[in-house]
Amino acid sequence: GFGGNADHWRKNTPELAKAGFRVFALDLIGYGYSDKPDPQSMDSVNGELTRDLDSYLKYAPEGAKQYGGVGETPFTDMAHPLGSGYNFYTWADQVKDFIEEVVGDKAFAICNSIGSCAGMQAAIDYPESLRGVMILDPSLRLLNVKRQNPMGIP
Repeated sequence: GFGGNADHWRKNTPELAKAGFRVFALDLIGYGYSDKPDPQSMDSVNGELTRDLDSYLKYAPEGAKQYGGVGETPFTDMAHPLGSGYNFYTWADQVKDFIEEVVGDKAFAICNSIGSCAGMQAAIDYPESLRGVMILDPSLRLLNVKRQNPMGIP
């Protein structure tokens, strides 16, 4: 999460490992110890550019308004307003790639802060990679990023 890193799990990972679990702590790109590339030059990894964002409308209730005020619609325009590569889709791809390349099997993700949104997006996009997702202290600050004050947009 914002201001956090994988070290925040340092007391949990040994205990989970003692209980017989394989445990990994992952910093999402742009957070913690991960690389922090210029968000405007991330086309090669920008998950937004590899998806048809309108395809997510299939999850909306039939007849639901597609656009409207906060609380009026289940969906907003889902693209990052600045085209930033730091978005739920990029992070979901990172989670999926980590599971495939490092874990090597379906995984259960325990996600904190903004990682909660990344974990939920990964579960939507890659259900074959995840056994389940547990979210802790979710940060939902980017869910309606187009409705935020422009000074607060990441």
